[in-house]
Amino acid sequence: MIQSETLELLEWPRLCQHLATFTATKLGVVAAHHLPIPSTRTETINLLAQTQEVYKIETLLPQGLSFDGIEDIGDSLQRAELGGILSGAELLAIATTLAGVRKLRRTIDGYESEYELSVLPELVAELRTYPELEQEIHRCIDDRGDVTDRASPKLAGIREKMHHLRDRIDNILRRILQSKANAIQQPIITQRGDRFVIPVKAPQKDAVPGIVHDTSTTGSTLYIEPNAVVNLNNQMRQLQRQAQREEEAIRQALTEQVAEVKEDLEQLLAIATIIDLATARARYSVWLGANPPQFTDPDSEQVMTMRQLRHPLLVWQHKHEQGSSVVPIDVNVRPPVRVVAITGPNTGGKTVTLKTLGLAALMAKVGLFIPADDPVKLPWFEQILADIGDEQSLEQSLSTFSGHIRRIIRILEAINGEESGVRSQESGVGNQESGVIINSKVKIQKLKVIDVENFSEDENNLEVDDFSEDENNSEFRIENSELRSNSEVIDFDDLSEDENNLELRIENSELRSNSEVIDFDDLSEDENNLEVEDFSEDENNSEFRIENSELRSNSEVIDFDDLSEDENNLKVKNQDLKVIGTDDFSENKSDSEVNDFSEDENQENSRLSSSLILLDEIGAGTDPTEGSALAISLLKYLADNTLLTVATTHFGELKALKYEDERFENASVEFDTNSLQPTYRLLWGIPGRSNAMTIAGRLGLKQDIIDRAQSYVGESSEDVNQVIAGLEEQRQKQETKAKEASELLQETEFLHQEVARKAAALKERERELKLAQEVAVQEKIAEAKAEIATVIRNLQQGPLTARNAQKATNAINEISEKYLPSRTPPPKKPGFMPKVGDRIRIPKIGQTAQVLTAANENDELTVKFGVMKMTVNLAEVESLDGEKVESFKKSKNVESQKTKKVESKSKETQSEVSSSGLAVRTSQNSIDVRGSRVADAQIEVDRALSKAIEYGLLWIIHGKGTGKLRQGIHEFLQEHPLVERFELAGKSDGGTGVTIAHLK
Repeated sequence: MIQSETLELLEWPRLCQHLATFTATKLGVVAAHHLPIPSTRTETINLLAQTQEVYKIETLLPQGLSFDGIEDIGDSLQRAELGGILSGAELLAIATTLAGVRKLRRTIDGYESEYELSVLPELVAELRTYPELEQEIHRCIDDRGDVTDRASPKLAGIREKMHHLRDRIDNILRRILQSKANAIQQPIITQRGDRFVIPVKAPQKDAVPGIVHDTSTTGSTLYIEPNAVVNLNNQMRQLQRQAQREEEAIRQALTEQVAEVKEDLEQLLAIATIIDLATARARYSVWLGANPPQFTDPDSEQVMTMRQLRHPLLVWQHKHEQGSSVVPIDVNVRPPVRVVAITGPNTGGKTVTLKTLGLAALMAKVGLFIPADDPVKLPWFEQILADIGDEQSLEQSLSTFSGHIRRIIRILEAINGEESGVRSQESGVGNQESGVIINSKVKIQKLKVIDVENFSEDENNLEVDDFSEDENNSEFRIENSELRSNSEVIDFDDLSEDENNLELRIENSELRSNSEVIDFDDLSEDENNLEVEDFSEDENNSEFRIENSELRSNSEVIDFDDLSEDENNLKVKNQDLKVIGTDDFSENKSDSEVNDFSEDENQENSRLSSSLILLDEIGAGTDPTEGSALAISLLKYLADNTLLTVATTHFGELKALKYEDERFENASVEFDTNSLQPTYRLLWGIPGRSNAMTIAGRLGLKQDIIDRAQSYVGESSEDVNQVIAGLEEQRQKQETKAKEASELLQETEFLHQEVARKAAALKERERELKLAQEVAVQEKIAEAKAEIATVIRNLQQGPLTARNAQKATNAINEISEKYLPSRTPPPKKPGFMPKVGDRIRIPKIGQTAQVLTAANENDELTVKFGVMKMTVNLAEVESLDGEKVESFKKSKNVESQKTKKVESKSKETQSEVSSSGLAVRTSQNSIDVRGSRVADAQIEVDRALSKAIEYGLLWIIHGKGTGKLRQGIHEFLQEHPLVERFELAGKSDGGTGVTIAHLK
């Protein structure tokens, strides 16, 4: 079959071998080597669901699924059913298998809700692991496979007797060894033939009377059973036989228990194998770095998308056999494309591409992930069919071309559903004068075989409308045929047509349906006419013959052993396997009408075959002109009848199909003309070149030969090659730019992440420092408050004299110096100074320029913009950010002035903080003038200043209001002779609503 040939061509058995290495049981190994290919999409979806759920368990559960103890007990179950007695080891294997499957089910059930499992729990839901049988086996069989003493009291008694008897034999033999030491070769007790003996020197055998059971290789030692233990050995032998019979009885009883549950145990093995295969698929997929496929519909936006697809066998070779690295390919097929023509030089990777696609489709069908970047999208292909390699054969007289054509014929038969029954010249049956002979098997469901709309007893006419256009002689025979429904039979012993009338004769036939029988003993030629109209366009004599055929329902078969047509080879196909169906069947009428069975003999395929066709070097091995014509015709046929075809070729004519038919697409394998090496990359949308001339020239072929060959190729071909070369060059430039952009984007993303990370770290550090600083400040404040409170307490307890107030002030100043940090101006940020090579802006002319020389002593520098050079002053330029530049001297003077101002301001601020923040306000050194007019307030302040001389300062509370009162008091204090200076209080002491006057 072409399907099995395809598997061999794609090296599918090798992939199955690789998969088998990931199985955990012998059953899994066997199943992996004979991996079935699902025939329905539903099966595949189920297998993929199994793989995905195991994949989830394997990635989330450290130890994954365990299959410890699960053995291949299939043969043991068969022997048990046939009445054989299983050995202890076989019984033990059954027990460990039960335990292993129970543990496996427990693991799956335990993670069902956590990992959202559904398929695996459903698989193991109905499993019966018979713990009682397992316990009974372990009770009777030990870890070595021997029957234990606890298996039965009788066996325990026999073995106890054997133990005592052995002790007696040992004692007797040891005494002989001691007493006959000179005659003994070695002082040991051994066995020969289940009898206890001792080694005696051959020359002194008479010293130990007994039976000689064996001699040594040299003949110097005799193994003698002394007469003293002969009877005891006989008793031991009897006990051993009794024990063996009892052990056999125990094992037989256990075997019978196993036989009773054989079907359940076989089901258990089958489920364990399914899960083992699913686990192997998941582990293999992880090892490949594969991703789960998503099946698309043929009319979806993307029929097939696989980025960075890798050949699984090459990945294995690279990892296990130290092969070269695998070059991935990108696959992107969009509707309405149905044919992809891959062109390019030999050894460029075209065939590997075909095999990679075929294996990817097969892997998806059997539930494996595909070694490509996510997402992986492709259709579910009902068939994957390939013609790869050379099928020439000397034995069969097949050339390369014949081998390809023979295989392509089988592919076409497969997609048309004819492969299993088409008789070709290979089988000895060819085209006859009457037409094509077909032997096909069609599965029919539930009597949907012959569309019998009316079947009556009155006329018993079987009418078939629009079945044949031939009004002349035609013949329709069904001989020795059977119509079966639900295992019942309808026999058509003879069916014939005479001239224009088609006679239906049914002799001794029965029509049964659901055990109900209709007998047709005789159908006359007058009334029982089967009319066939419009079946063929041939107006001449035609013959339609069905001999020895069967029409069956419910997985039964319709065999057409002989089907012929005179001149027009007619192939009839139908959808849903309803070739001729029974829509209505009654005893009142026996008429059956089939309308419009076929409208056009050219419509050979009523539906699109969901197949993937892979053709290597299509049309090769023959005359190029005829080969390319045949290739074009074949590809157009496949575009009409199959979902996707991928073909490799060297024919230039195939490259133009893309521009004639939107269903065609070009792809090519890349070739480096500089290194003369293929890159194995697959390029889409651009046809490839053979590069024969370039390669020949690089390898040293004479140029005149190449030039002459080039002239033979023709200008049009050369023009096409130049266009292709230009497209390739443009694509390479675009790829380079895209790569650079991608790298830049990645670098930008990395830098963005790095900046974000550092910003987050700085923010966290700032938060930590701020928190630590707040804690430290709070501690210092607490200490300062405690010391200040002590000073105030001492001041309040003593007499309110100027001397004591001064002491308090000095103490507070000391506390200030102790706890307040020193205020130093921050370092000045260096100003902008252009350097050679910098880009600057010249605002007055609105231009940017490049600095050619550094600024001289006159603060002048030379710049260039465009082709112009000019000298400008530093004051006339600015940075691109708009920062102004001052001359060095001016900068220096301004800097000095700024420094002085900063220092002065710092001192004032420090003084302000120290005086306002640490001065103590009491009722004696404060006055409240809020609500007073400015003149009245000035009088009251003057009186208070005179009284506050002994305290050294006066707190004047004037409030905030409009600020007019504060301004008037400040003007008064400025001119007052007792006031040295004044400032506003701190925020905690009233802020702008309070002024502190320091007295001289």
